[in-house]
Amino acid sequence: MELSIKLNKLHTVLVATVISFAIAFTKYTFEANLTDILIDAQAGVVVVFAFITSAILWVLLTLSIYKLIRASINADRLKVISFAFITVILLCLAAYSITGSVERKHALLDSANPATKPERLRKLVGFQSGFGYEIDNRIARNPSTPTDVLESLYGTPDQIGTDINLASNPNTPNDILIKLSKYNDKARKEPILSSLKRNPKVQSSELYFDNSMVLHESMQPE
Repeated sequence: MELSIKLNKLHTVLVATVISFAIAFTKYTFEANLTDILIDAQAGVVVVFAFITSAILWVLLTLSIYKLIRASINADRLKVISFAFITVILLCLAAYSITGSVERKHALLDSANPATKPERLRKLVGFQSGFGYEIDNRIARNPSTPTDVLESLYGTPDQIGTDINLASNPNTPNDILIKLSKYNDKARKEPILSSLKRNPKVQSSELYFDNSMVLHESMQPE
């Protein structure tokens, strides 16, 4: 009888462990796969954070499911309700995390896709992807981004990456490109100038640099 009880407990542990591992591993996979979309300095942090939180979820969910199954076997209604509630909460947290990862993945892909509709790009401005300002950077680089969206991205504090991408986008208004060429921070001005030089408007001489490397609009024939 004692051996049978031990085997039943062992089976319960195995069942709880397998179920919770499948859920935790799914969560980890969705979160870690975001780093496959881009190379980012925060990618390692994202993977480590996903691993730690998934491991914690695995342990907590294993314990909760185990207790729920044992309470059901022992017909302990109060414990069944308690651990069922805890299990549902943990499952909801896992589902929320997975859903958020899917949304972030679509946002990262859509923000860089030239086929993305302008309405979608407008909604993505400022989207929190977990990779700093990567979404805004991608929108600023996207050749299909409307002018008004590019204007809204200009001048955001501490987003040098966004400004660099705006500098090369052919849809960026001339006045903003000129303002970017007047960037005062010497350490950051060089990458902006390099980006401006790649802008089709500069390469076609619609805009030109003076001796001080400030952009001006070329005189248009009447």
